[in-house]
Parts: sequence; C-alpha cells; structure tokens
Amino acid sequence: MLNDLNIKNQEGIILNGEKINTLNGRLDLSKYCITNTDVVEGFEQLQEVTEIILEGRGFMKIPPLGNCMNLRLLTIKYTELSKIEGLDQLKKLEELNLASNGFIRRIDGLEELVNLKKLDLSRSNITKIEGLDKLVNLRELRLQQCGNFEEKRKEDCTSDEILTRIESLDNFTNLRLLDLADNRIERIEGLDNLVNLEVLNLSKNWISRMEGLAHLTSLQNLLLHENRIERIEGLEQCTKLKSLYLNKNRISRMEGLGALRNLETLFVGINKISKLEGLEGLANLKCLSVRSNSIERLEGLNNTPLLEELEISGNRISNVDELLQLKQLQRLHVGGNPINRQDLRKLKQLPHLREVTTFEPED
Repeated sequence: MLNDLNIKNQEGIILNGEKINTLNGRLDLSKYCITNTDVVEGFEQLQEVTEIILEGRGFMKIPPLGNCMNLRLLTIKYTELSKIEGLDQLKKLEELNLASNGFIRRIDGLEELVNLKKLDLSRSNITKIEGLDKLVNLRELRLQQCGNFEEKRKEDCTSDEILTRIESLDNFTNLRLLDLADNRIERIEGLDNLVNLEVLNLSKNWISRMEGLAHLTSLQNLLLHENRIERIEGLEQCTKLKSLYLNKNRISRMEGLGALRNLETLFVGINKISKLEGLEGLANLKCLSVRSNSIERLEGLNNTPLLEELEISGNRISNVDELLQLKQLQRLHVGGNPINRQDLRKLKQLPHLREVTTFEPED
C-alpha cells in the first residue's frame, strides 16, 4: 500500500492523458518521439526533478520549467524549437544540451544561467558565437556543425549562413573543452584568455595556418584534422600536449614538434610527407600514424622507445629493420607498402608485438 501511495504522489507529466513519472529525479521522454499531434501537460507541476530529457518534433517551444528549481541537467534535441527562452529561473542548471535543433538561429536567453558548466548547441542554425558573456563558470562548449547544412553544402554557404569565426570567448577562463568541429572557420583566433583549456577541437574546418595557440599552456588534446594546414608550427608553448591530430591536411614536413615532450599520440596521416623526421624529443610517444603519405624510409624511431602502435600503411616503405628497436611495439599497420613477407617475419623478434595488419588503407 505504501509503495502504491509513493507512485501516485510521484512527480511526472501527462502525455496524451497518461501520466509519465520521474524516476530517481529523472524525466526521460526521448523514447516517446513526441509529435505535434501529442498533448503534453504538467511541466508546471515539476519541482523536485533534477534531469529532464525531451526529444521530438512536437516541441515547438521550451515547456514551462520555471518551477524546476532543482534542475541540473536539461536535454532538448531533435525538436522544432526556434528560440531559446524560459530558462531564467533554472539557477542550478549545470548542463544544457540543445544539440540538433536546426531552427535555432541565435544564442540568447542564457544570461541568468550563471552556474552552467556544459553547453551543447551543435547542429543548430547558429552562425555567430554571442550571448555567452555571463557564463563565466562554463567548462565545456560545443558548437559542432552549425549553420544552414540541411539546405546547402558547406562550400555553397555564404559567410552569414555558417559559423566562420571564433569570437566572444574572452570571459571563459574556466573553459576546459571547446568543440567547434565541422564548421567553416578559417583562422585560429580569440583564444588568448582560455588559459585552462585542455581540449580544442577545430577539425573539419578551413584553417590554413596553426596560429593563436601560444596562450593555451594547459592544452592536452588538439584536433586539427581535415583542414588546409600546410605547416606544423605555433606549438612551442603547448608543452602539456598529449595528443595531436593533423591527418588529412596539406603538410609536407614533420617539424615544429620539438617542445612536445609529453606527446603520446600523433596523427599526421593522409598528408604530403616524404620523410619521417622531427621525432627528436618525443620520448613519450606511444601511438604514431603516418599512413597514406610518400615516405620511403623508416628513420628516427630511436627517439620513440615507448611506441606501442605504429601505422605506416600506404607509403613506399620496403625495409622494416628500423622497427626492430621498438621493443614496446604492440600493433603495427603496414599494408600498401612494398614489404616482402620474409622481412615481416623478422618482426617476430619484438617481444610485445601481437597484431600486424597488411591490408590496404582506405582513404
């Protein structure tokens, strides 16, 4: 009887006349695929809920959540929302996910969310970073693939139809992660105050030069793959960097890596590199990918004694003797090189090698 009473008094909303209860303070409507024919009521009655997840084209605007004073996590995705509003009272909100709402064109209505730590506005129609100045406690900001992608290709969008610039981030000294992947940003700028930033994702943009990174002394992960970069540079102050992704660019030389003493992962595959070089000082490197370049010789690997995974597929390498000094090597990818089977048998000497793949790489 007591359990029945608890269920009856439990918080919830009404969907098409049926009550949907919260569970452990969580209201999840993602599985119901709300459409514009559904009737959803009762959000005004919610007070103790701490997490809400809403999905579906039936949501044309954000439901009335002003009484959800304890709400900490709010997810609203795949809806018909065109405006961010009605969130002013959610003073305890820490995470807001508004990704995949293609009709949202502007960042506004967030000024009062001073305790917000994570914000995701990816795959929206936002074309300018603005309206975030007061979110000084923000730790993670995601704005992936923003703009008019549904109607046009990235190449066909005008500058006011797609996110093209990094701006208005001066107050984000607490930011740890910034994800601006898959936009049309052409320049790395506006990051000088992000002194605590640890992860920067600018992959799949139109960046041609590595610049504007000098103040990112806390940076640990830098993703710049699938851009238009021709030279590795500007990393002298990024001494805490652990992973660097530069695959699918226009790089012709491995250089500018000397200061990266803590680097563990380096991806420079699918570029225009003809020589394996610039590895001096990378004593902590554990994973190296140089696949699909024009490298003919393996050299300089004596500088990477801790290397555990090496990807050299799709090059012009015929001699693998240099690999015999990599005593920690566990995984090796060699497909698409003129290496004969007899030479590969030599690698059995390596004590930890457990995987050798010889298939051609797919670019």
